[in-house]
Amino acid sequence: MPHHVSSSYDLQLVQSWVEAADTADEVARTAAAEGFSHLLINWGELERLGGPGFQVLRWRSAADRQRWELFLRQWTVPLASSPPCELRAIRAPSTGTNPHPR
Repeated sequence: MPHHVSSSYDLQLVQSWVEAADTADEVARTAAAEGFSHLLINWGELERLGGPGFQVLRWRSAADRQRWELFLRQWTVPLASSPPCELRAIRAPSTGTNPHPR
């Protein structure tokens, strides 16, 4: 099972996906291509570490932030929450092919 943990001084993996993508759909395809199916988000740590000196989801542009929010709304499903943490499933994007051809 692929997993990734970044330090507060690293560019976050999901941030690299969002900033490299043109659409939220593309973010979902990248996550799937890299084998990821879930996100564990600690909203408290994101808030705490989002200030100067850290790179924790400090978006380069308003468009990047909007793409992240759209990705969360359209492509993830909340599974469990124990504030400030939340577990979200990433919905599998359609490949445009029939996985069960006749």
